[in-house]
Amino acid sequence: MEWFPKHVAKPDDDSNPEGTAVIKFNLHAGKFERAIFVMGKTYAKDGIAFPNMDSNDIIKWIEEETGLIYGNQFQLRRQKEREFYFGGCIDGVAVSPAGLIEVKLDSDGKLTMFSVLGPFPSKNMVIEKTYHLSFEKIEHLAKEQLKLIEFPSDEQKKIIPVYGVEEIFVTNDGRSTIPIELDDPFYVKINGYEGGSF
Repeated sequence: MEWFPKHVAKPDDDSNPEGTAVIKFNLHAGKFERAIFVMGKTYAKDGIAFPNMDSNDIIKWIEEETGLIYGNQFQLRRQKEREFYFGGCIDGVAVSPAGLIEVKLDSDGKLTMFSVLGPFPSKNMVIEKTYHLSFEKIEHLAKEQLKLIEFPSDEQKKIIPVYGVEEIFVTNDGRSTIPIELDDPFYVKINGYEGGSF
């Protein structure tokens, strides 16, 4: 759904004007999945606001809005000025693929973006076991992940050797591996290459 601000002229190119509220609501779950105010400007009179921009207030609101429990199903991964990024977890341990919650505020603490993406598993989906892995047990797997890639350099007129490490998950018994999902929202694509998580 989209709501246009009454007092803002609609652009000639049919794009949404500044302050347009774009809302995605999941009818089956009865919950908001996304609310974005175009260009980070909100004209909502009774909108959501966090005047102190306190992460604890934002966490309480997210818990009420999503039904998720902080520390059990999601945790703060990064905070940058008025932007808050939360990731999925089980009892404080990050999970993958990870759900992502983003909250952005304007300079007055008014909500300009709220988004919930991906899975947030509950504790009953997890089989708890004692951690048994050690580097000595999986050293051979670690060495297999190291790859030599040779890049030609037109500038230097030579081949440049670069070592890369493919990230994987190793099962607790050390017998098998699981590839990392590249659609994980905590991975950033930079110049066409997948980057690490935050």
